[in-house]
Amino acid sequence: MLYHFSLQHHSRHDPGIILGGLQFGWAGVDLFFVLSGFLITSILLATREQRHYFRNFLARRFLRIWPLYYLNLMAFFILAPLLLDPLPTQLEIMGERQVWFWLYAANWLFVREGGFNDTPGGYFWSLAVEEQFYVVWPLGNL
Repeated sequence: MLYHFSLQHHSRHDPGIILGGLQFGWAGVDLFFVLSGFLITSILLATREQRHYFRNFLARRFLRIWPLYYLNLMAFFILAPLLLDPLPTQLEIMGERQVWFWLYAANWLFVREGGFNDTPGGYFWSLAVEEQFYVVWPLGNL
């Protein structure tokens, strides 16, 4: 969050040592994916001899993220249009492209449209990548 906050101020002011240091905040997401990949691989290797390991792995992963993710989407695409008049422009744009979010394919939407900074809902890209990783990576261990 501090990295994204610093981006707004970096272009307007001399960044100084603190804001300049925050420019390395992008490494946090990279570090998360590296650590997540390591931990997920460790879990897969430790459980691959168990019965239904793939099904159990996916069930545990999905149950951690899906309920809150889809609750969020319901708030954005079902509840917000009922309660907000007018609907904020960013939610309108997301609503026009909501199928991408429901299918956990927001990362591909942002690739198609030129980046997550150009399309509202950019923060969903990492969840899409994570869920796709959960489906594809274990297939190499079957």
